[in-house]
Amino acid sequence: MNTIEFDLSSLYGIKIDNIFLKNDKDNIEKFKLIHKNWGKNDKIYNILKYDKNILTYDMVYQTGLFRSVIYSNKKINVFSPPKSLNINVFISLYDIENCVVEEFIEGTMINLFYDTDIDRWEIASKTTVGCDVTFFKDQPTFRELFYEICDELNIDFNMFSKEYCYSFVMQHPKNKFVIQLIEKRLYLIAVYKIDNETYKVTEIPRYYNNDILKKIYLPLQYKFNSYNEVIDAFGSMNTNSNIMGAVIYNINGSRTKVRNPNYEYIKHLRGNNTKLQYQYLSLRKLGQVKDYLKFFPDDKKSFLVFKTQVHNFTDNLYKNYIKCYIKKEKPLTEFPYQFRNHMFNLHQHYLLIRAEKGYINKITVINYVNNLESARLMYSLNYHLRDITPVVETQPTQMEI
Repeated sequence: MNTIEFDLSSLYGIKIDNIFLKNDKDNIEKFKLIHKNWGKNDKIYNILKYDKNILTYDMVYQTGLFRSVIYSNKKINVFSPPKSLNINVFISLYDIENCVVEEFIEGTMINLFYDTDIDRWEIASKTTVGCDVTFFKDQPTFRELFYEICDELNIDFNMFSKEYCYSFVMQHPKNKFVIQLIEKRLYLIAVYKIDNETYKVTEIPRYYNNDILKKIYLPLQYKFNSYNEVIDAFGSMNTNSNIMGAVIYNINGSRTKVRNPNYEYIKHLRGNNTKLQYQYLSLRKLGQVKDYLKFFPDDKKSFLVFKTQVHNFTDNLYKNYIKCYIKKEKPLTEFPYQFRNHMFNLHQHYLLIRAEKGYINKITVINYVNNLESARLMYSLNYHLRDITPVVETQPTQMEI
């Protein structure tokens, strides 16, 4: 088997020490990197990762190595699997006979490393050290989920070599993405040995320790005769939506990804917004609520609450408009703040249509609410929950409208 090595000693001729230690903002920006300091264990870790939104193909082999590199006290602590190549570029460079196909594992990447400064094991995500963070509100932290899995699987960190760092994908029913998970699992994706004298990283075969593999999963591997076969199996409209796709590795370490369009559609439906209410409003606006609930039925009860909230808001907006502009019960400024701008806008619409004997009815108000931007509607729906001093004004300003 070929030895796979990555050289992190310099980036485009600039020593990596200089970039980390001097927080070289000019070169960090020039090389399309994102740098952040992370305080943990009474020390500062430097996290350097490429900006995937602006990374170009010609930078993949250098900047692309920095998917997530964590550095402290002149040592690289963590190296994550580097940037994958575009599928078309990969196909043009490598023969399928020299490649291995693996299942693409859904989940959260967790890196395990031994920090000699504190003499204990630590974990990191791509953007944090310690993983004391969550994605969704009221969810256990990634750290809690990881250690819960380790406890349940009786994983002893003593079976890991302190010379290596380990990249896992964590699956937990409390941290679902698209696939409906039942079991808690850790998949070992990569093992790296980091030489902090030369800043070179060597990939270690994942099966080097059989004791680890008794507790932890490896992605399934396949052999195909052509790229078309891989795409048909993992990246076509016939692929089951519970399959994320495939990762294709060349013997030199380069890799590419085949994504399942059916999985990607559901992932798009779910979105990446941490607020479920906003997700509901966005799906509602697109007419995709039913599609979403086919794949995420657990959210049905919450969505019903949000639906009722929108209907109640619409009903109250209509009633307030009638009280203010038809019955003249009280001026606009005396109505609850979350309704005022909308009442004003509805009346402006009335002024445009009254020459044609148009008027504001319940259907008009429903259509108005349905066409509001999701963020603006959410603001109005939740305004009464805020603990703030009431706003006093004479009339909505153009800026508020």
